[in-house]
Amino acid sequence: MKKQAITKLFIGIVAILLIAGGWYVFKYRSCIKQINYVPPREQSMTGGGLSGLKPITDKGDYYRFDFREFRTSNEALRACIWK
Repeated sequence: MKKQAITKLFIGIVAILLIAGGWYVFKYRSCIKQINYVPPREQSMTGGGLSGLKPITDKGDYYRFDFREFRTSNEALRACIWK
């Protein structure tokens, strides 16, 4: 009886981990499509005016998601996944 309970508990934990992992992969794949890379040459065209975007002042690359700007793709992915 104890062995059966331990087996059921183990199967339940594995099922929860698989469901959580599947959700994360699904969100990750959908977020990859939503994040836009903005090269330095286009930064002068963004921000100000009616766009409502706040330009980043340095000349480095940045990534845009949901009308917000992030310095790295990891920051943008994290914001998208936990949105």
